Amino acid sequence: MAMTWLRSVSHMTFPTFLASEAGQLVMWLCQHWRQQSGRGPSGEVVPRDLVDEMVSFQNGSAYGLATMNMGRMSGLGFLGDYGVAVGHLGDTYGYTSIVTYFPKIDVAIAIATNHEDNVQAGPRALLCTAYNRALDIMLGRALRNCSYVNGGYFMGGCKCEAHSGAARAEILI
Repeated sequence: MAMTWLRSVSHMTFPTFLASEAGQLVMWLCQHWRQQSGRGPSGEVVPRDLVDEMVSFQNGSAYGLATMNMGRMSGLGFLGDYGVAVGHLGDTYGYTSIVTYFPKIDVAIAIATNHEDNVQAGPRALLCTAYNRALDIMLGRALRNCSYVNGGYFMGGCKCEAHSGAARAEILI
């Protein structure tokens, strides 16, 4: 399934609602943010002036133009540069989702659930666990146990502690 844009704004197509498979969304997100950092192919996914608005988290705000400061929103800020992330939470009847890009390691994660609650904690909990496990493996360090502590709507934190037995991360192919 290709991504479907459902609203046109002036000279470009811009999502006010986006329907996509998780894999397609991850590919789009990576291409977009790689281009902004100069790591991706030439071309433009979103015009530069709108990108500047997307990441203008002014006065400590967690929200830019259709973009959230996911390091703050998902409680990953404690990871320093590894916790810097941009993306968005999604919510509709019966479903919640999250898509996040981590520029330090050039990784995007998209999570979609068929679970709905009034604080969108499910996708953030999965992101906390999945991202930290992937980070441990990528950095070749001991695996940690990570869990999300819900603090309410758009609040909470990801907490990690040493894994009992200090299991080493291994990449199995």
